[in-house]
Amino acid sequence: MDARAAPAERPTRRARTGPDRRTFLRNSWLLGMGGTLGAFGLASIGFLWPRLGGGFGAEIHLGTVEGLRTAIEEGGGRFEYPAGRLYMVRYDAAQDPDGVYLDVTGGGPVMALYQKCVHLGCRVPWCASSSWFECPCHGSQYNRWGEYRFGPAPRGLDRFPTEVRNGEVYVNTSQIVTGPSRGTNVLGQPPAGSHCT
Repeated sequence: MDARAAPAERPTRRARTGPDRRTFLRNSWLLGMGGTLGAFGLASIGFLWPRLGGGFGAEIHLGTVEGLRTAIEEGGGRFEYPAGRLYMVRYDAAQDPDGVYLDVTGGGPVMALYQKCVHLGCRVPWCASSSWFECPCHGSQYNRWGEYRFGPAPRGLDRFPTEVRNGEVYVNTSQIVTGPSRGTNVLGQPPAGSHCT
């Protein structure tokens, strides 16, 4: 008999289950990139998709004519609606015998003005002392109806079409109507006091 012991049997390796390390890392990387691109794509669509919930770019219901007229009076001559980027002002057809603003007002007693200055796009605030809209950026001034009065602006404030249906006021902020030319002064309103700009 041979005194040497028989060699020990090598343990058998278990068969691998699942992917190897390289496959796992590649799949993880692809899954991460796919998730990131998918989230970016959804965020881009959400950013570009118009919001139609009563804000800028939609038809906005502002309430009753009487309620809006009261809000305009309480606001010193204008009602501001920031979500729609607009001001509402009183409109009197008797002061507009040629009907210059009849189409944009729909014959109603109110007019919607875009808050953006037509010069370089700054927001134009209301000046309580002059009762005009006065741009703080470059000094353009507009009367209560948004007609050009002074400054570098090329025309009056742009407007939004307004419609009164069953005593309720609707403003279509998806359609911007170009403001009146520099020479238009239908309202003929002088400043009520000192200017803010």
